[in-house]
Amino acid sequence: MPYAGHTLRPREACIYIAQKWQNVDERHKALATMLAESRCNIGAWHDNVGEGGAVISRDCGLYQINVPVERLNTVELLLRSESEDFAEWEPAAKHNVGIARQMWEYRKWQPWVAYNTGWATFPEWWVWRQEEEKPVGPWVPTGRYIHKAIVGWANWHLLIAKTKNENGALASAYNQQVKWKVKGELALSAGKVAWKSHPPKPEEPPADGVGPRPKPNDGT
Repeated sequence: MPYAGHTLRPREACIYIAQKWQNVDERHKALATMLAESRCNIGAWHDNVGEGGAVISRDCGLYQINVPVERLNTVELLLRSESEDFAEWEPAAKHNVGIARQMWEYRKWQPWVAYNTGWATFPEWWVWRQEEEKPVGPWVPTGRYIHKAIVGWANWHLLIAKTKNENGALASAYNQQVKWKVKGELALSAGKVAWKSHPPKPEEPPADGVGPRPKPNDGT
């Protein structure tokens, strides 16, 4: 996927998500899904190609909103920006998150492959690599999206919204760590909530030859 323009820190992405979602669990799903879909890059895009190699649609921006090719000239620049100028990229960020919320109202997280395949909220730190759905190894890092979402929201509370002090932000991260079953140790580091440690890379292949994999879901 090509990336372009400004990339938000996870805690910065929370600014826009917080305006659209109030439920704590849904906020974490929203940030983890954004991280998995675009790495919080406002200009990210991906072309979908039909038979014959022609582009039929483009996935745009933070939530990779799908736009049919015939509407790109009028819609694309509302959903993504390749500019580093705040005045240009912020409207696209806001609009993209707003459209995602509208989609969520009717279909929850079902439209986003990163979520309904299970990867957005997959709690493991390492996975046994696959090629063409065949396990071949070695162990590689997962995207660690829910892991980043947990500290992202804690640091939004602490550093941006200022709704929690250090202990409160750390406690909220602990609660979400338990909720999403993420192993590791959280701590305060340089005035922020961070992962102090996590499980090391396994030294042996998985006993079953496959290892942990995310479970697909229905988007709820």
